[in-house]
Amino acid sequence: MHNFIRQLRQREVFRTAGLYVGVCWILIQAADVLFPAFDVADWILQSLIYVAAFGFPIILVLAWFFDISEEGIALDDSRSDVVTPRFGERKIDFVIIGLLAVALAFSLFLEFADEPESEKFDQSAAIVIARFDNRTDDAHLDGLIEARLAMLVEQSPRVFAIEQRRIGKRVTGHVYLIGEIERDGRSIRLTVRGLGPDDQTVLFEETVKVSRPADWLRVIDTLGRSVLADMDIATVADSELAAWPFTSSFAAAKAWSRARELESMGETQDAVAFYQQAVNADPAFGPAHAGLALLQYQLGRDDAANASWNRALAHQDSFTERERLKILGIYQLEVAGDASTALSYFSELLEKYPAETAVRSYVARAAFQQANFATALAESTRVLEVFADDWSEHLRAARYARYAGDVERSIAIAELLLQNDAQRDAALLQLALARSAYGQLDAARLAYSEIADHGPLAVLAALGVTDLDMYLGQFERSRTALIELTESLARKDDHRMSALSSLMLADALLFSGHPAAAVSAVRHSLDVWDETRVQIPAALILVESGASGAALEIAEKLISSPHSVERAFGLAIVAAQLRREGQFVEAIELLRQAIEIADLWRLHFDLGRVYVEAEMFAEAFSELRACRHLRGQASAIYLNDVPTLRYAAECHYWVGLVQEELGMSAAAAESFRAFIELRPEGGIRAEKATMLLSQLEGK
Repeated sequence: MHNFIRQLRQREVFRTAGLYVGVCWILIQAADVLFPAFDVADWILQSLIYVAAFGFPIILVLAWFFDISEEGIALDDSRSDVVTPRFGERKIDFVIIGLLAVALAFSLFLEFADEPESEKFDQSAAIVIARFDNRTDDAHLDGLIEARLAMLVEQSPRVFAIEQRRIGKRVTGHVYLIGEIERDGRSIRLTVRGLGPDDQTVLFEETVKVSRPADWLRVIDTLGRSVLADMDIATVADSELAAWPFTSSFAAAKAWSRARELESMGETQDAVAFYQQAVNADPAFGPAHAGLALLQYQLGRDDAANASWNRALAHQDSFTERERLKILGIYQLEVAGDASTALSYFSELLEKYPAETAVRSYVARAAFQQANFATALAESTRVLEVFADDWSEHLRAARYARYAGDVERSIAIAELLLQNDAQRDAALLQLALARSAYGQLDAARLAYSEIADHGPLAVLAALGVTDLDMYLGQFERSRTALIELTESLARKDDHRMSALSSLMLADALLFSGHPAAAVSAVRHSLDVWDETRVQIPAALILVESGASGAALEIAEKLISSPHSVERAFGLAIVAAQLRREGQFVEAIELLRQAIEIADLWRLHFDLGRVYVEAEMFAEAFSELRACRHLRGQASAIYLNDVPTLRYAAECHYWVGLVQEELGMSAAAAESFRAFIELRPEGGIRAEKATMLLSQLEGK
């Protein structure tokens, strides 16, 4: 073995091998950089690597048998055991060392030069797909490429694709895809460029040509994989591409894409027509059936919607896993109304596809329905980090912030919306509710007054102004305004708003000491619109008015509801009746259970009142203090933006009773004074508050 190694050194096999490896490495690295710039086919680089590998043993054999000297290349017949330096003594050593050093430096440069770009996508990437510039005369291509491309790239769990044409808002992304569609002879050329977050730096560019319409979907699939490869993000393998879901019908894909765009623009009827075209072109196209079902539910076409949904479920194999989880969650949330099941689908979706940002808006809505307001606000905030100009999400965030107790933030968001002239009336409503919860009644009244007189929120604005009047104890004016408003809405066949107006009238009658008239107003509201959001306040007013029969029937139905908030209010209705019967222990237990289900202002208020009547004053003080912390909810306690600040006025009375019993005479007197100031026309409890205040002042 020692002799063999000496022969290798003598014949300079090691040097030749080192020189060969260094030269080949530099050539391959250079080719890897230069070939893509000149659109050289990938197989040429692969062939170069194969040639280099096959050439290595050949060059070793040649180095053994041939001698490289200053006189040229000659057959080496030497059998000498003496190792002598040739080729300019040790010059060849320095050449080899230099080549290897250059190869190593070049490799390190390429490695670290690529690192910053790849690091951007280590966790997840938001790809914003802008509307492609269609320079052909084929309008059917509008939106199709963007939609198909978005669905394909989202097969990677680290990618969230945003179609700018569907949202029309500024978004924050890692990569912005722009593209052109133009004719190239008989073919159509599609060019896609990836821009960096600055919208200027070109990260990559891909170009494909399509000769036949039937090839469009296949070519877009290939293009999508190329885009992810450029970003160093893996997607579905080539072997899985043939089984990739969606549709193989070009006509169905075009109609589906157009339907989604119309839906995002609020043109529901036209969107339904295009979804129908899509399912006619491909009856097994599940996503189109699902989209059609959701819109049919919105339009109140329940029978047609159920049929469409069943067809969607029958063709779940045409959904991507990501789309399947998303659509099932949305269905459970918006149609079935089961927020808990919806959250289970959304949680699985986010676990498998952590880059999915848009679905967090639905997570926030589901959390809100479960009275988990802090989670709703947190998830909405994460959405807005990407969709900075999504004004509808800002509007929801303003609502979540108020219910989560961050009233100042709610005000700030509403003012931001107004500054951008976005969702003006809805922003004014949120601003009014937040201002009223914050005790800024004049500012709240001003915001209500600025809502358009003939807009969709005009009635809520009118109810808001009347709610402020009732908070201030102006019951006579409130009754007059509500009777007129209720009759006007009835003439317009606006049954829902007429029922809500009649409920507020019932409160005005009850607060001013007319329980029988209040019961009549409640029954009118139930006759007009017997729906859950009417039933809950109606049942509570009926119990307070001494007519609990119908209220307990409503409570029984609510307690068996899948909605956590409805179950909580069902328990509260039963507890209210138990309180009136003097069964305080049982009432307290039910209200505690209700608060565990949903931490709501009204439940704490009712529990505080029961504790007072049960003479458990320390516990009552704790619950009534909780009402102050939850004041953001007090302006609309039923989670539907219908103003209810009037209930908060009574907190002063109950707090005064507790403070008096706990020996806090000065604080109790102040609380009774505040309550009496809010009851200039008298009403229930006003007379007792006046008497107690007189006793405290006489001490």
